[in-house]
Amino acid sequence: MQPMIATLLLFAAPATAQAAPPPNPDRDIVVTGVRLEDTRKALESCLAQHCSPREDMAATLAHTENLFVAGKYQMAHRVVSAGVDRNRRYGRELPREVAGLLRAHARLSGTLGDIGLQRSSTLDLVSVLKSGLPANTPDIQIAQIELADVYGKNGNYLIAEANYRQIEADARAAGNRQVEGYARFRRGVMLLALSETDGAFRGRARDVLQDVARSTVPEHAVFVDGARIGLGRIAARQSGKQGGDQMLANMPALAATTRPTLIYGEPIRLNVTRLEEEGGSVTRRLATDSVEDQWIDVTFMIGRDGKPQDIEAARTSAGYSGDWADKVIESVQSRRYAPLKLAAGTPGLFRVERYTKTAPFTTGTGTRIRQRSTESRVEMIDLSIEPAAPLGTPMTGSAGPAA
Repeated sequence: MQPMIATLLLFAAPATAQAAPPPNPDRDIVVTGVRLEDTRKALESCLAQHCSPREDMAATLAHTENLFVAGKYQMAHRVVSAGVDRNRRYGRELPREVAGLLRAHARLSGTLGDIGLQRSSTLDLVSVLKSGLPANTPDIQIAQIELADVYGKNGNYLIAEANYRQIEADARAAGNRQVEGYARFRRGVMLLALSETDGAFRGRARDVLQDVARSTVPEHAVFVDGARIGLGRIAARQSGKQGGDQMLANMPALAATTRPTLIYGEPIRLNVTRLEEEGGSVTRRLATDSVEDQWIDVTFMIGRDGKPQDIEAARTSAGYSGDWADKVIESVQSRRYAPLKLAAGTPGLFRVERYTKTAPFTTGTGTRIRQRSTESRVEMIDLSIEPAAPLGTPMTGSAGPAA
């Protein structure tokens, strides 16, 4: 069940839309357009001149982003970790800036497979925002939703569901109705992901998504299409219908959007092999290839009709092996976005997405030595530049597990 939950941030419920939550001033990793050498020198100069904490954190994030785009994940992680160590004490004074560093640290930790660090950094960013912002500020509750996502993605779905419920109640009491709707929508997404492999969750997923779809609260409207399509996914599964086109054909017409809004996509299914251990009945799962230095950049266009076009693995890591890039491309081909409002003569929206194959570190019984789990998955970070996007709109996600 846990592998399917790992699709939470992008494909947890393949039919659900990536609805934008309330504004959040901390951006995820994006392409900076500045040379790696330049961001390195800028950070070194800043530190040598004892620049302000705000300048330090901005330079640290810029260099971290460039290192990530260059595929230097471990170095990026070291740079942002050092930035966190230098600036954590400014959390009360500059809560959003410190939270931005912690968010980058959490995302990189997850990409490298260190789910413990991912969880602790996300917990820290919630604490930092609480220490420096007024209670019930939407930023805090959005960060709490991120934490619930982390729990759910890594299989702790009981904790995740309890967190979502608490956030819903707190946001409603504080009058933050859009955050309330977002938390409920995420809870429905998680339950729908669980229902993909365990039908016992189907009814609960349906109930939550129906609450969202039927809501008359104006601030919940942004999540309604996603909830309806999630319900359509459940109906399609029950009736045996296959394929996103058939499912979407039975859905109400979707409003055109100016930004890409994902409404359907099949999860990435990595190849695995089961081997029987000699002399016993225990079955273990082995990934077919390495998770070290495994990343690709996929480029594509989203047409006016919401269908991806010209999909290509434009760049791969030096250590790339196996055929998992084909699996990513198959998943992107299955996607359907809401129709787009485009200027005359514009063929579509260009996208660049970084996919990294990874596996969480685990500790075996009777030993403290960490080793990679055999349950590999793919993490996605959106490198597309969207100048018209509301500041803080999530642009990243986990793109699917071995299935």
